[in-house]
Amino acid sequence: MVEKTGSATTNQKQGSTQQVTVNRKNRIIIYGGAYSKSDNYTFKDAANNLQRAYQVKEGAKYNIYIREVKVEQDLIDLINRQPPNSIKSIDLFTHGGEDSFYMVSVREGDGSSDWNSNWMWRYVVNNATFKTKHLKQLKTDVFTVNTKIEVHGCKTAENPKNEDNIVSEWSKILYAAGKTKSVVIGHTTNTSPLINGSSTKTNEQSYMWLERAIYKNGKLQFLTKAKGFLDEEALTK
Repeated sequence: MVEKTGSATTNQKQGSTQQVTVNRKNRIIIYGGAYSKSDNYTFKDAANNLQRAYQVKEGAKYNIYIREVKVEQDLIDLINRQPPNSIKSIDLFTHGGEDSFYMVSVREGDGSSDWNSNWMWRYVVNNATFKTKHLKQLKTDVFTVNTKIEVHGCKTAENPKNEDNIVSEWSKILYAAGKTKSVVIGHTTNTSPLINGSSTKTNEQSYMWLERAIYKNGKLQFLTKAKGFLDEEALTK
């Protein structure tokens, strides 16, 4: 994935033109990793809805991509192959916990083993989870100084005031790398895409509600139960 560029022709004086190249930063929306087909479809629906919302909000300003990951190495490779200073934001839709983005190497219906339907079997034998320790494998030069990372899975910022979770640690690593205006956002509780309750339509599904914690340099900035986009410009000053 590379930054798309555009060009504009400007008349500097009569009879002459000059090409001005415009580099746009990337918003990357990532989903997947679950055993359940239904869960992955739900993550994808929410990712598609978020892409449309970004496009309406600022489609002319950023490149907006959706990418699927299945295991932790997919996430590492996806981030690390980006050009330097190109990632403006990441939105990640996976199952999660306080120190992990849960992923497995098997999928429902793949027929490889009847044991795969057992949760314990999947996470003992087929565990492909991205853990806090894997953050050190991510390149940091690919991020802008004011990157926003939002993790839409459950409880990745559980016990937020302890400041000891995977989203807090990611914000600390970014800050130490000179990305001093960057923030990382995670949920303190279980999440749900039913932002409008049981009547939520598929094209309305969003995880941007319930309590979210915002971290910068490993420190909790604040908690919010606001619905929808947060003020990214204010967060990344």
